[in-house]
Amino acid sequence: MNLYVFEAGRLTATMTIRLLNFSAEDVEWLLGLPHLRVTEEAV
Repeated sequence: MNLYVFEAGRLTATMTIRLLNFSAEDVEWLLGLPHLRVTEEAV
């Protein structure tokens, strides 16, 4: 799973973070970030 970080107004990712192993607590924390917008895109 990859986490792509975009800045407002940009079409390309500013940063990519590759997540190999993650716990339920980590996912809950990540999804709880107030400025996070989660989207799904099939590749």
